[in-house]
Amino acid sequence: MELQISKHAQNRMQQRGLRYADIQLLAEYADMDVVIAGGLHAMRLSKRAYAIAQAQGVSTSVLDRLKRAVAVESVEGTLVTCLHLYGRRSAAYRGRANRKFFR
Repeated sequence: MELQISKHAQNRMQQRGLRYADIQLLAEYADMDVVIAGGLHAMRLSKRAYAIAQAQGVSTSVLDRLKRAVAVESVEGTLVTCLHLYGRRSAAYRGRANRKFFR
C-alpha cells in the first residue's frame, strides 16, 4: 500500500526523525485511532500492538522509535502530519481511542 504524504508531513517527518518505512509500519500496526478536529484521525501503537509487531519480527529499535509517534491522516488517506507524544499539547492525540480488532 502506497501512502500519500503531504509536503507538510514530509517536513515534519524530517524534523522528528521518522522515516517513510517507520510511517508504513505505524500505519500497518497502529490499533489506536483517535478522531480529532476536521475529520482527521490520529494513529498510534498500543502496548498490545507493540508486542504483536515484536512477535512478528519487527526490530525493537524501530518499535521504540514508534512507541510515542503519532501519524495524523485525513479522510482521503493522506498523511497530514506526524508528531511525538510529549507534553500538554499532545493531549488531543491521546483521547479515548477506538481500537481496531485483530484477526
